[in-house]
Amino acid sequence: MTENSEERIAELEAEIAIERPQRDEERSRSERLKHSLSWRLTLPIRALWSLAIAPFSRPKPVPSTTAPEESSERAPDPEAAENVPIEPQGPPLPYRDYADFCQRMEPLIDSYCDSFPKRLNRLPSRPLISVVLPVYNPDPKWLELAIESVVDQIYPDWELCIADDASTREGIEPLLRQYAAGNPKIKVVFRESNGHISAASNSALELASGDFIALLDHDDLLSRHALARVVDRINETPDSVIIYSDEDKVDESGRRSQPHFKSNWNPDLLLGQNCISHLGVYRRSYVERVGGFRRGYEGAQDWDLALRVSELCEPDQIQHIPETLYHWRSIEGSTARDIDEKDQVARRPLAEYSAVGGHLGSERGHRQVKGDEVGMRGRCEGDVRE
Repeated sequence: MTENSEERIAELEAEIAIERPQRDEERSRSERLKHSLSWRLTLPIRALWSLAIAPFSRPKPVPSTTAPEESSERAPDPEAAENVPIEPQGPPLPYRDYADFCQRMEPLIDSYCDSFPKRLNRLPSRPLISVVLPVYNPDPKWLELAIESVVDQIYPDWELCIADDASTREGIEPLLRQYAAGNPKIKVVFRESNGHISAASNSALELASGDFIALLDHDDLLSRHALARVVDRINETPDSVIIYSDEDKVDESGRRSQPHFKSNWNPDLLLGQNCISHLGVYRRSYVERVGGFRRGYEGAQDWDLALRVSELCEPDQIQHIPETLYHWRSIEGSTARDIDEKDQVARRPLAEYSAVGGHLGSERGHRQVKGDEVGMRGRCEGDVRE
């Protein structure tokens, strides 16, 4: 071997030594990305792209100009084939329906729930979250499941603040007393008289000591990783004031349906519907600044709260988690949360108009909406007066 050959070999070995760590780091980054929650949650979008868009955007192959008899192809080398990366077998199949979506998401959620406790102590912030739960005459079995959905949270730094609004249904009071006696993180107050959902929510709010409050209805369910995902977002955006997630409905048998996949923060959309809704999490100091829940807004009390707290926020302080973390109980009578169902339905439009009209009448509300939408103020106020 000549001296020049040895020098060249040494140069190549030096280049390989430099390139190998970079290649390993790129491979590691790729693996972390593929196993991240965001990569797996965007799987449907990438599948749709591969099936509907990519085939029409790929360049057509250029025909070979080499005659068959001139081809210099050789038999494949078995040893070389072992080092060739295996190509994916194509994109996953589109979701058949929402049940299929839920089934495919479950392994990802299981993986997240397994990994979260391992990194819990490394979180920069572990805020206490107070779950506010007003109660009035639910079926005890649904109430128990609602409470258990909080107890089962993989994030441990929570407290459950329950206000019973003078329930008359048998079994409610002993069930609540049993939970309060058996778990120091569960606080219960029994109101002497029925004040409806705004008053009951304020009574529960008075028990809260956490940095954030999360709203839960007395027959609904939280996903077991709901508060963990909220805390992840708080650590990503420490100035958050409002954090909300997607939601769906669950029936008596546990079958989920009617998902509501929400947009990111949209102040214009909030004027037409409660696009915050559940799971809604608020910084407690801001809720106290606006005076909590307003009586007279029953049926739209959560919407009214979202409108008033949002007036105090910058856009980046309102964060959306694009995951289904809350499940409404879809059963007969489930819309009656604190008062007779017919009474609530009759009063709700007035409460909604009052909430939106009051928001448009505020100085910050004017700045949040476009000029042509401010004209709604007069119509809303006129409807309320009538």
